[in-house]
Amino acid sequence: MLYKFYTSYINECSIVPTNFEKIDSIKNKYCTTNLLNKNKELYETQELDYDLFLNAQDCTNLSLKTLTIQKDSTKNNVYVVSYSYGDNPIRLFVIKENGIYKIDAIL
Repeated sequence: MLYKFYTSYINECSIVPTNFEKIDSIKNKYCTTNLLNKNKELYETQELDYDLFLNAQDCTNLSLKTLTIQKDSTKNNVYVVSYSYGDNPIRLFVIKENGIYKIDAIL
């Protein structure tokens, strides 16, 4: 699920001009409402200038060549996502919601 999310998200974010409706559709499919609401609040109140899912300002589909996703061996339901164009690894908390795994938090 995380690989599908990042593949579709990065591919869509790499397209210029940006189609925010498609990006939102991808987020809605793979993320919980709880996470989407928290992210919206963060962007509105803190004026973030980077993408929380990418931990970077820019996006290129070249990053897919180096994309890695690993389960955190010390914490349940936590995964570490990294790629060569990102600043730091992204830690995600995943839950099962209505029988479907979704991203619930960016740690």
